[in-house]
Amino acid sequence: MLKNKYLTKICLSLLALVFAIEIFSFVILVYTKIFLNKVENGTITEAELSFADWIEMYGAKLDGFYYLALFVFAIAYLVWLYKAHVNLSALGAKNLRYSHASVVWWWFVPIANLWKPYSVFKEVITQSQQVMFGSAQRKKFQVFLLIWWLLHFPSSILNAILKRIGELHTLNGYHFLLNATLLQYVFVITMSVMIFYLIYNVDKWQKKANQSKPVSLQKSY
Repeated sequence: MLKNKYLTKICLSLLALVFAIEIFSFVILVYTKIFLNKVENGTITEAELSFADWIEMYGAKLDGFYYLALFVFAIAYLVWLYKAHVNLSALGAKNLRYSHASVVWWWFVPIANLWKPYSVFKEVITQSQQVMFGSAQRKKFQVFLLIWWLLHFPSSILNAILKRIGELHTLNGYHFLLNATLLQYVFVITMSVMIFYLIYNVDKWQKKANQSKPVSLQKSY
């Protein structure tokens, strides 16, 4: 039987939560940049100061909640990916390059995890198209997957740089941190949108491929 009856909804709901936090954090960072410019120009108001205090008070808690949501989503995503790959066999996909278990453990193999998880997800996409359409003819999804994967690298590098730098106590240094963090959020927001689109479509293809079979051969989804 197909395995993702409720997991896809859970996975996409968690991803939507992650995306919402990313958008909110991005807006807060933009406001912080505007606030900093007003401080430099001496045009700040009491209300803006109060809001800045609120951001300082709850910003760390928001970051903690974001990383918790991201961690839970990562677990749900790996389980979803495994079951989506299992579904390929149930739908009659042939000559699968990867084993079902390897779609998860390739993420944890040093060096190989720089490209293997991308290759695994590519197989899930192309084979899901194959069982639905008869061929992997929708190349745009592979382009989206490649962009999603490549964005991991500059995002991870920026994150490492920001953690290493820590807090800077000059206005120029703070402007640099804000700009770098805003750029990182552009990357992660784009990644969230793309992975949502890919998960949604893989699930849709697998459901339709199952429904297109004779009733006697359909699997409970």
